[in-house]
Amino acid sequence: MAPMINTDGSAERRKPLLELAMHDRESRLRQAGQSPMYLPYIDEDGNMPNGQEMAPEIVPALERLGIALENRISYVTPTPAMMVTPELDETSPLDSQLHCFTQMGYPKELDILKGSGHLDWMFKDLEQILRRQFDFLKRHMEF
Repeated sequence: MAPMINTDGSAERRKPLLELAMHDRESRLRQAGQSPMYLPYIDEDGNMPNGQEMAPEIVPALERLGIALENRISYVTPTPAMMVTPELDETSPLDSQLHCFTQMGYPKELDILKGSGHLDWMFKDLEQILRRQFDFLKRHMEF
């Protein structure tokens, strides 16, 4: 829902993040079986590792709604994906989300939330959005 597409962040944070990733990779090559290091997607102040900021209320809001959040960055391909995109998203503009969607593998589905901004969808008809996601999961997964 409302994916962050451009996560370049601040130039000052890129070099330390790259150095951290290189150190992690080197450590895992030296010690077979070592688990990779994961960075939190967002900290308690709403900051992302790359220096971008989000509303600090996002994690507590998701918890209140009962939406599980694994607070780490991960790669999802080739998992079936449904992108829920707010039409008026200023944090991650619609055109960049649509471009990303065209690059995704199948199966995929796009759900554009008309008249919604980046986080507005949480306070509108969340039940209907979650129902559409559940229907997608039922069609593409066994449970």
